[in-house]
Parts: sequence; structure tokens; C-alpha cells
Amino acid sequence: MISVESIFVDAMRTLAMVLDMDEGEKLNHAWRVGLVSLAVAKEMGLSRPDLVYYGGLLHDIGSVGLLDHVIHHAQHGFKDSEARRHSEKGAHILRPFLPALGLDTMVAEHHERFDGKGFPSGKKEDEISIPAAVIHMADILDVLLRDQPSQVLWEKVFKITKQASGAAVAPAVAQAAASVIERERDWFEDLFEPEGPKTQAMAIHLAPKETASYTPDDLLGQMLWLFTRVIDAKSPAIMGHSIRVAWTASRIAQTLATEDLDPQDLVWAGLLHDVGVMGVPRSLFSSDKTPDSKERLRLNRHAAYSMEVISHMRPVAHLALAAGSHHEHYNGQGYPLRARGEEIPLMGRLLAFSDYYDRLTLPGRPGSLSHEKAMKRLGQEKGRRLDPRLAEAALDVLSSCGQLQAEPPQDLESFRQLFSTDRADVASLVKKEAPAVQVPPDPQLTRVSLLYQSFLLSHEPVAFTDSSDKILDANRAFLELVGLGLDKVAGSFATDLGLDLADSTGAGQTREIAFAGPDGRTVELLVSSQIIRDTAGQSLGRIWHMSDISARRQMEEALKEKNRALAELNRMKSDMLAITSHDMKSPLGGIIGYASMVKELFNDLAPVEILRYLDRIIASGNQLVRFINDILDASRIESGSLELFFDEVDLDSILRLLTDEQLAAHHGREISIRYLAPKNLKPVWADKARITQVLANLLSNAAKFSPIRGEITIEYAISEDGKHIVSVADQGPGIPKENAARIFERYYQVNGNGVAKSQGSGLGLYIVKNLAQAHGGEVAFCNREGGGSVFTLTLPGLLPGTRRE
Repeated sequence: MISVESIFVDAMRTLAMVLDMDEGEKLNHAWRVGLVSLAVAKEMGLSRPDLVYYGGLLHDIGSVGLLDHVIHHAQHGFKDSEARRHSEKGAHILRPFLPALGLDTMVAEHHERFDGKGFPSGKKEDEISIPAAVIHMADILDVLLRDQPSQVLWEKVFKITKQASGAAVAPAVAQAAASVIERERDWFEDLFEPEGPKTQAMAIHLAPKETASYTPDDLLGQMLWLFTRVIDAKSPAIMGHSIRVAWTASRIAQTLATEDLDPQDLVWAGLLHDVGVMGVPRSLFSSDKTPDSKERLRLNRHAAYSMEVISHMRPVAHLALAAGSHHEHYNGQGYPLRARGEEIPLMGRLLAFSDYYDRLTLPGRPGSLSHEKAMKRLGQEKGRRLDPRLAEAALDVLSSCGQLQAEPPQDLESFRQLFSTDRADVASLVKKEAPAVQVPPDPQLTRVSLLYQSFLLSHEPVAFTDSSDKILDANRAFLELVGLGLDKVAGSFATDLGLDLADSTGAGQTREIAFAGPDGRTVELLVSSQIIRDTAGQSLGRIWHMSDISARRQMEEALKEKNRALAELNRMKSDMLAITSHDMKSPLGGIIGYASMVKELFNDLAPVEILRYLDRIIASGNQLVRFINDILDASRIESGSLELFFDEVDLDSILRLLTDEQLAAHHGREISIRYLAPKNLKPVWADKARITQVLANLLSNAAKFSPIRGEITIEYAISEDGKHIVSVADQGPGIPKENAARIFERYYQVNGNGVAKSQGSGLGLYIVKNLAQAHGGEVAFCNREGGGSVFTLTLPGLLPGTRRE
């Protein structure tokens, strides 16, 4: 037997999933808020983190009647007055819920703000309970982060908690949220993956201690009572429908007196049969007009949703197929499975009577029928919509109920009252009388029924084909995959649907295929098949199993990309370590060597020799400083923390100064520099120190690679569109074609043809390129005809309105 704790946990998880169904899409909002609330409650050491968790799961329970899901109202600031009332409505629904007392207060206050600007009551500071503030913080995080890509998530999460501190929530709550998220980053990031919230929620097995005082049936009644209140809140048009269907269905089951029908199961199935309406657009319930064909199709999906929801609750999972079959027609024209006759579970055929009668007579519904006309309609539907063999018993019960509508029977009235009070002891209202006829169940039929239910409810697409590869049957997941109903799929070939199933693949083997879905998205499927044979061994066809491996493929590609990136980072790390050890060791060795020499020979050295050694020490120190500065600049560029301070800059003056410095530095090599520039040049809008760094690097490289008595040519001009163009050409060996594409990469250095590798960090040109781009410009390279290299820096001119007064 399933424990009371498991009954509570399963029902609460499922109810959270129901609340998150938005037009059939699962938003995972309730699960995320519950999980974050639990983590923050534990971080703060609250006495009842279990209740905070369930308060988070159910915090939006009062929003089920809104035309749009509450998450959309939250993202637009709750401008709709009805949406602002959802916390009050939720508290009203939960107030009499005994297994978890206190949830109503949390739900009522979860939009109150610490600064007093919240709703519905404008409470502030200590007037707001800490559990409600915890749920509010979790709610804010999910609303603001749910649509963010993962690379943006961490840029915003701590900004959100900081802004909420002392405004939306108490500072202690915001700090606890920030602390737990900072410590558990992987856990928090996983919450925003498609299956992350579900996986984490399934691992939570907390149940309030109050549940221990209930029997399983009594607690299950309490949980289904809560579901019924939520279903009723969907729309006034269906208020009380589930309760009436449950009552009449259980009465019919008692009248039939067969072991195949447990009246209590009929109560459970009747209460939950329409839970799938939570996934139907709210606008379809608010309109008085008759729905068109597309709207009707969307409404009809609720039966399949009901099957899915009920299957998640272990105590009633065995009722999923039957409860969701209440719109199947005896002649096979119903939905969602197009089952016919005995293929429809007996309980589903019985629920069809109760559901159809109540919908025909719903008060205030357009086209609502009187009791007499409704009974006549039911009689006309025998053999078409309704099972003719159940008709006599079912119509007798419904007739007696209808005749007494003016004065409802006492047991019906008690049943109604049960679901407006605080203890749903449904078992006490169901009379379990001995059946008139004992009909022992057929074990083989039961086994087949269970297998068929498993097939229908499988989350993986499954289809049966005959020996000619025509589709005989398909489950819900397959129909959703192809975007068609069973009536369109049955009898067609898989290739007609765009699925390349039929091939030479042997039984038990698998292969991967790409399928273009109805939404335009390409789905990667892993397909396997098994031959089905009759008792004589003859092939009857195949059963095809399909798994959507699109997410796995994406993860594999992402993993490959990460591995490539890690390999590149590892290579770069090795390069950096090699360069750093070499380029720091050389100047440090020079400094230590010259200093040691001066120390040992100090008394024997002439002052001029000591000065020469000191100059070398200073030169080596400057070389080391330049290397460290290059590493720091590269780090700032990569982290995005490089700051530029723009002003009007005279490039001509900078180039003339740098020319003189290079001539002095390379005097012994007799290098000449030719500088060509027009007169009356305009200033450029740039960071003077950084643009000087760029030009100094280009001139220094040109001098390093120039031969003795070589000539460097600097040309500076302004183009017709106002761009500043500086080119630096040398007569060195140039750069081999195979290396040209990588010269601007980090730590990349090139040996010229026969020229020794120059000293440096390998970061110079990488920094030059990024500094140029930070100025809105670019740097380009080409080899000169006859030898040598040309580097060209292009910068935008002085932008209008940027001149400082």
C-alpha cells in the first residue's frame, strides 16, 4: 500500500504541474519557485521548510481562472486587477486544507513587499511572514530569469537579489537567496534546463508531519478535494461539474453491482476526469460563442491531458486511461484515442453517461437542456456515443436524480457539502454492498489491458504497423510528434507522415532518422522495431519505438565544442607558461647577472662601467615591466574590463615623437625612418595612452624585423570619408603565408625567414588588434612585394558632437 506521505507528495507535485500548464505548455514556474523556496528556507534555518516548499509549489493556485497564465501578468507588472487578486483567491482555496495548515497565509502574502508597495493589503516589514517573503524572492527570480540565456543568468541573478533587498523582501531573505545560489551554482543553473525542475522535484520526498494522522483514503480524499476546487476555479461554466459526475457515476456503479467497478474508484475518477482542462486556453471557457473547428480541437485535448496528469499520481494512476476515456464514443468517433466498443474501459463508458448528462444540463450554458430533453438525448445516443448495455442502469440513476433536481437527494447534498468543508472523507459516502453477480476477472485480459495502458501513456512515440507497413495504431506521444489525430494516422504509411520507418533494419536493431515536425523543427529520432508474430509464427507486423534524441545530440555537439575549447585553452595555457617562463627568465637572469657582477667587481670597476651595467639592469627591468603590462592588458581585454578615456588626440605629434624614439633606440643598426604626412591634419577621437601604445608596438615591430641599414616608411593620411589611416612598412623578411592568419592571436609569435624569434610576450599584435577595435577601427596586414610587411591602422575620425568644450 502506498504510504500517506507518498500520497501527499505525489498529489502536490502533480498539482504544481497542473498549475503550470499554460495552453498545454508546462512552464515549470511552480516547481522552480518551490525548489528555490525550500533551499532559501533551509539556508535561513526556518522551522518548517517543508511547508515553505509546498507554499512555493502552490503560491499561484488562485490564478487558474485568469485568461492568461499568471507568469505573463507578472512579467507585465500585474496591471490587471483580477490578476492582482490571485493571492487572495489562492488563500481562500487553501484555508480549510488541514494536511498543511499555514499555506494560506504564505500564499496570501507572497506579493506583499517589504517597502509596503505590494498587494493585496499593502503590508510592510515585520507585518509580512518570513516564509511568504522567501516565496516572493523565489517568484521574482524565476519571473526575471526564466527567459535569459545561460550566459546572462549570472550577470542578473545577484543584481536581482540586491535590488530586492530592503525593497521587495527583507534584507535577510535576499542575502540568504544570494548565498545559497552562489554556493550552489550548478544546482541553480540546472533549474533553468528543460528537465531540471522536474528531475529535482522528483527527488523531494518531504511530507508535513500532520499527514501522519490521516488514513490513506482520507488523505487521498483531502488531496482530490483540493484538485476539485482548482478545477472548479477554472471557469464558472464548469463549477460543480466534477462533483456531480463523481456522485452520479458512483451511484451507477453501485446499481450495476459488479466487481469490475469499485464505486470509490468512480468517485476518484469522476473528481479528476476533467483535470486536463487546466491545459486548455482559458479564453475558450470565457467566450459565449460556439467554438470553431480549431477551438474545438484544442478543447478536446483536455481528455489526453487528464490521462497524463492522473498517471503522475500513484494512488490513482490505474484510473488514468478510464478517467480520460469519458469522451470516447461507443462507435469509435470520440476522442482522444478513437477507441470503440469494448476497447473503451468499462469505467470510461460509465463516466461518459454522467459527464454527458451533466454537460447537457449545465445551468447557464448556451443550449442547456431540461432534464426531460437531456434524458431523451441520452436515449438517442445508445449504440453511438453511449454503451447500450449500460444504458438501462445508467439512465435509471440519472432519471431519479433529475426528477428530484428541485429537491436534491440528501446524499447528493451531503456529497456537495463534503467538498465545501474541510474533510473530504469520501469513503464514508460510498456504500460497498456485495455485488449481485460475481464476475471473476480474467488475468490474461487484465494483463493485456495493463500493457495497452502502458502503450498509450508512454512518453516515447510508439506505433504498430501491419505487414505492408501501414499504421494500425499509435499512442499519444506519436500523435503529438506528427501533429495529427489517430483518425488521420491509422491506415496511412509512415512515409506519408514524413517518417522513414520502413527499411531493411532487422528486428531489434536501431538507427537514427531526422523528422521534420509540423512546427518546422527537425527532430532527431532513435528508431527500433520488433516483429509481432501470431501463434503459428507468421509475421503480423511490427511495433516501432522512437526516442527523441535531439537534446542528446545538442548536448553531444555542445560537449564536443567544449572539448575543443578546452583543448585550445590547454594549448594556450602551455604556450603561455612556456612564453612566460622564457620571457620572464631572460630579463630576470640579466638583472641578477649584472647586479651580481657589479657586487663582486665593485672595487675594480670604473664608474663608467658600473653605469653601463646599471643601464642594462634598467633595460632588463623595463623589458619585464612591458611583458607584465602586456599580460595585464590581455586579461583586461578578455574580461571586458579595459577602460578607455577618449579625447581629441593629435596622431601626427605622436608619430613624430615615436619616430625619434625608434631612431635613437636602433642608432647602432643605422635604420632610417621615412615619415610621410600632409599638413593641417585633424585630431582623432581616441584614448591617447592606448593609441600611443598601438603605434609604438607597430613601429617597434617594424624596427625589430628590419635589417641593418633598412628603411621603415610611415604614411599618415585622412580618407575622403574622414577616417585616419596610418601604415607602417618595413624591409624585413615578411610573414610566411601559413602564419599570416594567426599573427593577431594570443601568444602567437613568428620566426621570420632565417631571422631569430624576437623577444616579447606574443601578445603585442593581439593587444593592437583589440585596442583598434575598441576605438571602432581595425588593423590589417599584408606582405610587400620584394620583401617586408605592411601594417595598416584605420581609425574613425572625430565624431560629431564628441568635441569637448
